[in-house]
Amino acid sequence: MKVTVNDVAKEAGVSRTTVSRVVTGSGPVSENTKRRVHQALESLGYIPNLIARGLKTSTQFIGVISHDMRNPYFIEVMAGIESVLRQAGRTMVHVNSNDDLALEERNIYQLLSTRVEGMLLLSNLAQEGHPMIETAKKQVPIVVVEGSIQGVPAVNTDNAKGTRLALEHLWELGHRDIGYCSLNNDIYAWRSRFKAYCEFMEEQHAYNEDYVFIGEDYIDQLSYYHHVKQLPSALFAMNDSNALNVYSWCRDKQIRIPEDLSIVGFDDLPVSSIIDPPLTTVSQPVKEIGELAAHTLLAVLNAGQEKPQKNVHIVPELKVRGSVKRLNEHNELEE
Repeated sequence: MKVTVNDVAKEAGVSRTTVSRVVTGSGPVSENTKRRVHQALESLGYIPNLIARGLKTSTQFIGVISHDMRNPYFIEVMAGIESVLRQAGRTMVHVNSNDDLALEERNIYQLLSTRVEGMLLLSNLAQEGHPMIETAKKQVPIVVVEGSIQGVPAVNTDNAKGTRLALEHLWELGHRDIGYCSLNNDIYAWRSRFKAYCEFMEEQHAYNEDYVFIGEDYIDQLSYYHHVKQLPSALFAMNDSNALNVYSWCRDKQIRIPEDLSIVGFDDLPVSSIIDPPLTTVSQPVKEIGELAAHTLLAVLNAGQEKPQKNVHIVPELKVRGSVKRLNEHNELEE
């Protein structure tokens, strides 16, 4: 149930007019009263309408929160979202945080203040129990892309299955020393992939923490390991963007792919099939993910409270290309 001005006024022990004055910054209000009203606003999670007070018709705005538009994956997802919303007569209002959690919180607050009809979260904050997400859930319908929040519909790729497809492929081709590289494990999908990697390698009694390269400096970690020890025969990159960074590093270090190092990515971005050598990767329909998320949110808006929408699960597949080499029985690369 949405919090109203009446609720705030009752909580603060003031009139509706006083609450309105505090929210709009108009009219005289004592500092003590302002503090009481702000405390009530915060405790109740009330979001003032900054653009259309008293407006009873729909704004037709859909808020979309992303956390890293530098990643081509999100560009493809956004294209799918925008296409569906435009056809439905909705306007996408997009904000990006560049992985700044404080900015992401402010972005969500501002979208709620503009009275968006609903929100799509491609967000680091898309996790259970975060105060801003809990506030947003009370205000508008939400759909999560690659996340998990109780009671909120989500569109997720089966990241564990995709990771196993990649690792089983490497294992079948004779690779036993398989590394993992990732920018971080901050979001749901990436945590799921790393967990699946650890589980698979432990099942094979082949997990080696020296082969785990995680952090913004993962390329530097690879460089150091290459300098002081021997690299693993293969790397599973958390996504194609990370894999492409490894490609660049290999070129600089004159490391041949796949002769010296095999690489598998995750996403199947358009560029992955045209680089040299073409990247073997776990394919997920990235633009379709955005389309499905938008359709799911529109279905929630049309159904209201009558018919909660179920989660959407996408089954990935492995695209075998030219970035993995078969090892012979002596664990050496076949030419």
